[in-house]
Amino acid sequence: MRASDTRRIGELIVLAAVVATVASASATDFSVLFGTQTNGAVFDDLNVFLVSRGAPAQTVRIVNLGWQSSASTPMAAQLAPALTAWQVSGAVPVLAWMPYAFNDWTAPNPNELIAQGRYDEYLDDFFTTLSTAFVFGQVPPRRLFIEFAPAPNGNWFPWAPTCPPCSGNGQNIGQSAASYIAMFNYVVGFSRREKYRLANDTVQWIFDVATYDANGPARIYYPGANVTDWTALTGANYGTTINGNSWVTPSQLLSSQLAAVRAFAPEKPVALLEVSSVSIPHGVDAKGKWLETLLSVTVPASAAAIRMVGLANEDAGPSDLAVFGGQRGSSLWTAPFPDGGAYWTFDRLAAALGNATDGVHYVGLAPTNARLISDAAFAGRA
Repeated sequence: MRASDTRRIGELIVLAAVVATVASASATDFSVLFGTQTNGAVFDDLNVFLVSRGAPAQTVRIVNLGWQSSASTPMAAQLAPALTAWQVSGAVPVLAWMPYAFNDWTAPNPNELIAQGRYDEYLDDFFTTLSTAFVFGQVPPRRLFIEFAPAPNGNWFPWAPTCPPCSGNGQNIGQSAASYIAMFNYVVGFSRREKYRLANDTVQWIFDVATYDANGPARIYYPGANVTDWTALTGANYGTTINGNSWVTPSQLLSSQLAAVRAFAPEKPVALLEVSSVSIPHGVDAKGKWLETLLSVTVPASAAAIRMVGLANEDAGPSDLAVFGGQRGSSLWTAPFPDGGAYWTFDRLAAALGNATDGVHYVGLAPTNARLISDAAFAGRA
């Protein structure tokens, strides 16, 4: 943590209180949580940038956590980024929890092994630590979203039926959608054991699918309403940065899969997670307009369903997906601190977040709420 972090967050809370008051006064029909997949001081500086432009500070922060042995990394250390998101950044974590079967890297059926109890020791350690060190480490309790085993309809994770990239690790995946459903239900059921005290006022479970189907339709993976609090879509406009891809609008990226998800889980709120766009081949301004359209047009058009937007904020080689601090942007902004960094930014992003649009407004931090956001917003009902 930088020496200026405490001062930075203190100033941010004061600014956020003003923005939250304005947002509340101009709120329209639906409230949408907003955040990014951003680490450390960059997340905090993005908040300062947003608030300085009249936009709300981020309310959620996506944190990736792959399953790994606690013998090599103690569970408290594994969960530290989620705790930092809450304590330092003042955001509710969205924990993208990846069930890598670390004891069975070459097994073709990791879902089945997990559902059979082979990883119960890991699960007990995880939920015990989550409960004692994170959730009940303060009064009132902290809370988080868990996006478990995302994108099973893709073909790039070992919990999917097939995973060609996994063969590089000697893992020739061959399993079914039914095994995914069994694993999902087993893990959520495990978390609900009385000793963990992890009710849905502290943990909201997210079932996520990719925006396109590479391994069968998304509906065949749905684990059921009783173990799902939110549904989610993950995907990006990669333009021409990946061979065979072309530029797509936010509506072209999201509309088909959103309709599919609403068909099999109509009662669940929807999150858009790790969504973004590149600038290639149409340029930086086209990317800015894409982000503006996503937040000002596409989300409001589905405001009854979409209650959370979490943008990707990390470039991947030529795919310049970052929305703050990446390799390109519409303007260069320097954080107003002695050790402040300089970041490429997108002014259209801040403007879209700061302007209440017909049917939707983006929720800012609630500085007087020790749990950061309202109960209704946490459950996607605000």
